[in-house]
Amino acid sequence: MDIPGIRRMIASKLRNGELPHAPADNLYGGVGSHSTCCCCDCTIPPGEYELELEFAELETCSVETRFMHPQCLRLWYEECRT
Repeated sequence: MDIPGIRRMIASKLRNGELPHAPADNLYGGVGSHSTCCCCDCTIPPGEYELELEFAELETCSVETRFMHPQCLRLWYEECRT
């Protein structure tokens, strides 16, 4: 995993509004489900651990779900603080 490259990708997605700046309302973990990580755009296969994040949209009363690798979650949190 190219940490500096993923960090740049996350920073760009934060600037462009593709990733939220606020923490998730709910966080679940489990085996990968072939979902795409919203940070690095890579598939999370069943052999890897996957995190599912839920973000509540109060204005529309809906929930947006995102998937991340654990390492990408850490980088996303770090980039949100900068």
